Parts: sequence; structure tokens; C-alpha cells
Amino acid sequence: MKKSGIDPNVVTYNTLINLAPDYATAVELKDEMKKSGIDPNPFTYSGIFSKDLTNINADHLLSWLLSERKRFPNQLQAAIKGFRMANKIEQALRIVLDYPYLDGSAKIMRDFQGIRLNTVAKHEIPEHRANAAYSSGLIFS
Repeated sequence: MKKSGIDPNVVTYNTLINLAPDYATAVELKDEMKKSGIDPNPFTYSGIFSKDLTNINADHLLSWLLSERKRFPNQLQAAIKGFRMANKIEQALRIVLDYPYLDGSAKIMRDFQGIRLNTVAKHEIPEHRANAAYSSGLIFS
């Protein structure tokens, strides 16, 4: 871009991220954005999480997000939707265990109750059980 005389900004990068063919390319563009001194915003992460997540592990995605200086957890709703569209319900539920208060979390917990119970049973981390109980309370209240 700079060779062409274009001075990129957050909108330029977010547009490129939205046009990126896959998750890996979108993440590379976000890294380039940060190296250029431009801070990602919620639209940046929505664009990244809207990519095909078929080959992405939710634990990896969450670790990566937590390593970011700025975090926008509400944008994880796009990841929940992406995992759901890829029919990776257990991966979507993995995000729900850490972010039970998101609107997308309540919807997937309602729609996939049987899988939800299996996913929660696999995790021995007490916070996950508490978050799952919290989500269940939101759904059935």
C-alpha cells in the first residue's frame, strides 16, 4: 500500500481484513496493522472472527485473543457464529464457557443443550462449570 502512495489507516486495514480469503491472512493483516502503529478496533476482530473457522481451535483463538493488548470480547459473537456455521458446536461452546454473558452464548446454549452438557462435563476447570451454570440460569430464567 505504501509503495502505491496509500497511507493506510484503521478503515483501510479493516477493509482488507474483511476481504481476506481466510483467518490466517486476516490475522497477518492485523499484525501488519499493529506494526504500522495502528490500533485494531472492534471491527478488526469482528472481521477476523467472521472468517471460516473450520480449522481453528477455540482454545487457540481464546489464547490468541487474551495475548492481545486490547481485547473486544463482544466480537467473539462472530466466532461463535462462525463455529456454528462450520458445524463445530463444541468449539462454539468452548467460547461460551469463558463468555457466557454474550447474546450468542445464550442462543447456542439453548439450541444445543445435549452437546452443552457433554462439553461442560469434559472441562474440569471450576470457572467453566460456574460459567455454564450462569449461562443455564440466563437461559431458563
